[in-house]
Amino acid sequence: MSVIETFSKRHWQIEEETRHRIRVEGLKGNEKALREQVAQDSRRRKVKNAVVEKLRPGWEMEMNETERWVVQALSGKLEPKPQDRAIVPGREVPALVEWADKHVFERKSVVADYELWSEALARGRGENFEVETVKQTVAERGYIRDRETGKLTTLEVLRRELFLVEAVNAGRRKYRALNADYKPAASLSEEQSRAVKQILGSRDLVTLFQGGAGTGKSHTLAQVVRGLEAANHPVVVLAPQNQQAADLRKDGLGEAQTVARALAAKVPLPRGAVVIVDEAGQIGAAAADMGKLVRQVREVEGRLILSGDTRQHGAVAASDALRAIEQYSDVKPVRLETIRRQDPERMRTVEQKKFVTKYREAVQAAAAGDLGKSFRLLDEMGCIQELDTEECYQKLAKAYCEAVSGDRPQKVLAVAQTWAEVREANAAIRQKLQEVKKLGRGVTVTAWQPSGLTEAQKRDARFLCKFQSGPDAGMGAYFVRDYGRFKKGDLCEIAGLGEQGVLLRKEGLVTEVSHEYAERFVVAESHSVEVATGERLLMKFNGKSVEGRAIRNGDLVTVKKVLSDGRIRVTGEDGKRKTLSAGQRMFVPGYAVTSYASQGKTVDTVLLAHANGETLVNRQQWYVGISRARGKIAVFTGDKEALRMHLEQASGNRELALSINPDEQSIEAARQLNQRLEEAFQHDLCVNSWQQHQSLHESVGLGQEVAVATEIAHGIEPAASIEPAVELGIEPSAAPVVAPAIKPEQKPEAAEVSEKISQQVWWQIHQHIAQQNNYHQSRGRGIRL
Repeated sequence: MSVIETFSKRHWQIEEETRHRIRVEGLKGNEKALREQVAQDSRRRKVKNAVVEKLRPGWEMEMNETERWVVQALSGKLEPKPQDRAIVPGREVPALVEWADKHVFERKSVVADYELWSEALARGRGENFEVETVKQTVAERGYIRDRETGKLTTLEVLRRELFLVEAVNAGRRKYRALNADYKPAASLSEEQSRAVKQILGSRDLVTLFQGGAGTGKSHTLAQVVRGLEAANHPVVVLAPQNQQAADLRKDGLGEAQTVARALAAKVPLPRGAVVIVDEAGQIGAAAADMGKLVRQVREVEGRLILSGDTRQHGAVAASDALRAIEQYSDVKPVRLETIRRQDPERMRTVEQKKFVTKYREAVQAAAAGDLGKSFRLLDEMGCIQELDTEECYQKLAKAYCEAVSGDRPQKVLAVAQTWAEVREANAAIRQKLQEVKKLGRGVTVTAWQPSGLTEAQKRDARFLCKFQSGPDAGMGAYFVRDYGRFKKGDLCEIAGLGEQGVLLRKEGLVTEVSHEYAERFVVAESHSVEVATGERLLMKFNGKSVEGRAIRNGDLVTVKKVLSDGRIRVTGEDGKRKTLSAGQRMFVPGYAVTSYASQGKTVDTVLLAHANGETLVNRQQWYVGISRARGKIAVFTGDKEALRMHLEQASGNRELALSINPDEQSIEAARQLNQRLEEAFQHDLCVNSWQQHQSLHESVGLGQEVAVATEIAHGIEPAASIEPAVELGIEPSAAPVVAPAIKPEQKPEAAEVSEKISQQVWWQIHQHIAQQNNYHQSRGRGIRL
């Protein structure tokens, strides 16, 4: 029992009294309301004069030795010694805001100013500075601010999204049709056949192929590949994740590989290649992702087909590239609308056919964005059950066991929205499986799970020293790229912190790895998990088994045997046997997964856990979750009305930088930027070396904005100069974007340089503002330059 549980007396009193009333008085109904009534009836008056000094001895007596050790260990962290330091305005704050900028903009294109304030303040905890200094520093950084909401984006983020849209528009109707005469296979539906013809008849650089969950996109793409090969086009098939690429290979889409692997390859794309990207909605717009892919395709005079569904989960990285192209480019997507996963004709009985027909209507409503209708249809079908929180997990576990048992065991998946709910669901299902003898005797092992830290957090010592209490728990580093004696796939314990980096223990030897190389590993958190024969595990890493077979992040495997030397024999969903080495411990229980992890999976039965009525649910989570099954769905919630309200108010799409309607201050900041650029270049005309030229950029304090404008002034395609940095694993936000050196014989006149910079910088901003003015003109808004 934890310290919190020990002192949660009031909670246990309420629980005990509630169970007593249900048992003795036979009370039924909403347990949540009954619990609240018990809390009100049994509330005691507060004890007067209950000061800490009098209460502490009693508290210490109630704790056991372990609990006292935990409190003592935490006390030093929670009560730092006061530091007598004078406030030094502006000296440390810019660095804090710079860190906050890198952290929040890694996964968002648009943020509120208070998000930057909050992260900067948290980063500077223990330092002595004023909050107003943080606010002022944020205000002076030259962010582009929306005139209505006040939300912020950066010129760099906006430039990335603009580049994609402009590249797509520039490639419209500039090419020959891919294979306009191809006749698709007769096995395709009329809708699928039409989609194949439209894609192969495209004359655009980028062709968009959109289809909802279960519409048969992969089957259709297989025919597109055959049509391309018939016209002798080199075909490259990509997907964001290893598991997705493996699924494409099983569907007959050639040697599919991940986007990251293709971009990192030293061998360029074949000349004239047609690159097909499935699940393209999960790719960000950063230079290392979609931006770099578009550039590589253009360099080989190739073509790009982007297949995906922006109504499902998008990219983890900032900027949803596919959605930016869909919303702001002139290219119209080829669409599949008919859902085939929920097919009544595949059902055996009349009742099953009726159920699946209504189930498909609920999925169609969610795909159309009408989550309220989707909820209502499922509720009318009896698929949504309102239960007490604990009972939700018990009922879900029972339904899971029933699905995998019997004469016709089904493929089943439980889906929850938060990791806390996933853990609760996994624990309940596992307990039920043990009760029905579906699991053998378990062995407790230490497993690991990615922590989800951003690159900025990984380079910050305080985020790497958040060790959990206890001797066997902590954090580790899983290497995704080789570094020195650490090889890809190594999982090493974080032993502490050094002066310049993190201390990692491998084979008994501790090595300090500089924070500069944090992109080489993923920070993982340890947890104890019991593994038994029959166990279901979700793999959280990419690697190879002892036999050399592929193990992919997101694979669901079943344990066949736990060996005495620590190895674990498993079988994948394809039935192939694999052996995990004693060091391959990046996994979690796999009965229940998050909505994001469930995307792309197809099962017979899906069970959704919404036990916590306070948990918010967005559109993607609901749509992805309910659409996984072919024939059966059940939703378990602790508060049906709260879930319905959350869905009706749900959003889900992150804002794009292109959606920002700049305010007057942003325009004025851009004007000032032009003036500073002119002064900087006039000062720089006599500099003869590249090192001095680069130093100037740093001295004027313009950061990346200067570099972006400089590369435009020299006629360099945006972001082209950061690609070598990306190859080295440096984040785009951290990599300096630089212009080539101005050699003495190439010196232009100062006025000419200044005018060119001004014109080019303003051309890009002007283009965006013009688009926004057209959009907002009907509402009486708009801005002028």
